[in-house]
Amino acid sequence: MYNKCPKAFLKKRIFLSITIILLILLLFSKKGYSTPDDDPNDNCHISGEYHIKTESATSITVDPNQNFTIKMEGGGTGAILEFNSISVDNNKFTAHPSDYIPDNSIYDGNGTANSISVNFTITSPKQRGIYDILFYVRSPEGIHDGTGKPYIAYIVFNIIVDQASIFDYIARFFGALLDHYNIYLGAIAIVSLSIATIVSEIDYRKYIKTHGRLSAFALVLSSINLISIIPESIDLIVFWTTTLFVDIWHLIHIVLGSVGFVACVYGALKGLSGIRHRPSGYIALGSWGFNFIFGIIYWGVGLV
Repeated sequence: MYNKCPKAFLKKRIFLSITIILLILLLFSKKGYSTPDDDPNDNCHISGEYHIKTESATSITVDPNQNFTIKMEGGGTGAILEFNSISVDNNKFTAHPSDYIPDNSIYDGNGTANSISVNFTITSPKQRGIYDILFYVRSPEGIHDGTGKPYIAYIVFNIIVDQASIFDYIARFFGALLDHYNIYLGAIAIVSLSIATIVSEIDYRKYIKTHGRLSAFALVLSSINLISIIPESIDLIVFWTTTLFVDIWHLIHIVLGSVGFVACVYGALKGLSGIRHRPSGYIALGSWGFNFIFGIIYWGVGLV
């Protein structure tokens, strides 16, 4: 027993160290996963023949509730220009004439085929602060990059509403941190389940309460994560069924997360019955651990 404890605590330190490193990589990463019409970025979409540009400044200071104009130009075969309300801070602004403008539609000021030019009138929010708004040009249905994803070219504007103070920058920083709360909850759940597994292997009878509490804590956090991503998952599944394209890596991510959750619930039920079920804990830890590490590498840092 004496010889096992130092090794066990070393394992806990290794788990914690790896988690901290991954979180640091996430925080310093400027890339993240996006649904096809959410926040386009170079890691999720390629532009192909599609392009977008502006004659306006990309950093603009305005008053609260002020109207200002942004001229957007873009092109590509059957190009569609969008100001999507779910992208970055777009939902805090209103745009006119429309948020969805196909080539040669009524609001397209360029009569040339496969070219779009639109003068948007944007209304800033009433609350002061620093915001990002995003425009993009995308390919129509049926034209994609070979994997089922549309071609997308995008541009981001930094909008300062009123004169920004140091407190606005602080609020923006912490707001960006909270945008990744699902990752943080998942990391804490993995660490909790890891420690629960380690103390269980050291001496299950001695640390049975600690094991149960940490495992239950991990299950609660995972349940919160699961509930919070249901709307996004529904949107993604609808996109897959309408476009007949499935992102295989994201599907694997969903399947492993579900397997881990079911295994954790099964293990908890067994534990409440007074039965130790080690495989369920290892399945949950392995599934969630892989998802966390791969999610950061694939969607966060963009190494693959």
